[in-house]
Amino acid sequence: ANEEFDKFMRKCIEIEESEGKQARAEYEKQYNIEKEKKEAQKAIDVENLKRDLLDEGKDPNTDMEGENEVWKFEHGVDLAKVAGTRQNEQMIREFQSRGKDVQSFASQRYIVKCQVADLKARGIDPLAHFSEPEVIDKTRAIYKMDDKVAAKVAKKYEELMEEHGGRLTPANEGDTPFTRPTHNAKSDITSTSKTTSDRAKAKAEAKAKRAAEKEAQRKAKADAKAQAKADRAAAKEKRLLEKKNAKEAAAAASAAENKVMSEAKAKTKTDRAASKGAKASKFSQLSSSNANAESFADDIDVISGEAPDEELAVQSSPKVYKSTSNGIDILNTLKGKVSLGQAVVVATGGVGAAVYGFTMRNEKSEEDREKQFKSIMGYDDDDDDENDDSDEDDDHERDDRLSY
Repeated sequence: ANEEFDKFMRKCIEIEESEGKQARAEYEKQYNIEKEKKEAQKAIDVENLKRDLLDEGKDPNTDMEGENEVWKFEHGVDLAKVAGTRQNEQMIREFQSRGKDVQSFASQRYIVKCQVADLKARGIDPLAHFSEPEVIDKTRAIYKMDDKVAAKVAKKYEELMEEHGGRLTPANEGDTPFTRPTHNAKSDITSTSKTTSDRAKAKAEAKAKRAAEKEAQRKAKADAKAQAKADRAAAKEKRLLEKKNAKEAAAAASAAENKVMSEAKAKTKTDRAASKGAKASKFSQLSSSNANAESFADDIDVISGEAPDEELAVQSSPKVYKSTSNGIDILNTLKGKVSLGQAVVVATGGVGAAVYGFTMRNEKSEEDREKQFKSIMGYDDDDDDENDDSDEDDDHERDDRLSY
């Protein structure tokens, strides 16, 4: 086949070089027609050969000799020369035994021959019958029979053939004997062309179907991809919206917190201002009380002297106290010693003396004013303790002078 194709190609090249492409196309067309005719005729000849072999009891599918003859005619190959084939193994055995151990298959082939005759008598095509898989297995079993067993079966078949007039089974009404079909190469070529056309049409339809399926798969894949993309976009938009809402909520919370802090700072500032105002008011009240005390002292007899240690005369039996250099000593001296209705006369040394008198209305209020005054004047508790000690010493000294 390869040699024939190479020969055809060389001829095509020669025609194209000498006569042109059109001439080559005509030659190829004519060559294909002739090739189809040859192939059709060969198919007819192969079929006729198989039928002839069946008539001889050589099944072309299972009989080694019949199979080898078909291969030789159809493909030009002798299976006996192909290693590994049944025909090759049989040839080796015959050669080694020098023809003594050779199976003739005469009885086996007679059995098959009788079956073919019976099929024809009943109107059944033997070639189609022996091509069925189940029949092939049964026929192969016949050829594997031992010659003695096959001879006994062949004897029985012979008797049946004689009994039923050339067939294995009794004749039935309506049976039409099978006749071998006659073939015309031209009609076979037309039939072959039609079959080829039908095959091409079926192939085109199958190709169109595959293309449609492929297109449907591509569209489904594209739709799925688009849907996935849309889902991702929607998810991204949702995330951005959630992020925006969270950011706005955080900003609102921060604004609210800032507002609360601003209000708290404003309130604190207001409270501080109010506290300062209250302190100033209390200090004003204290100053007013001191002024009242000075006014009250104007109405009291004051005894003064120029000497720093000059004694003072006290009316209405009040105690006499020594003055100090600052106002805090006066407050410490008066603390707890002046009661409601008492008048206090204080003598001062040096340049002059001043007497203050006032009425204590509430000790708690006096302590508050004292604390406020200390805060304003910048004194602490340690100074108070020192002043208390100093006051006690001054009290003892005054007492000694008075008693003297």
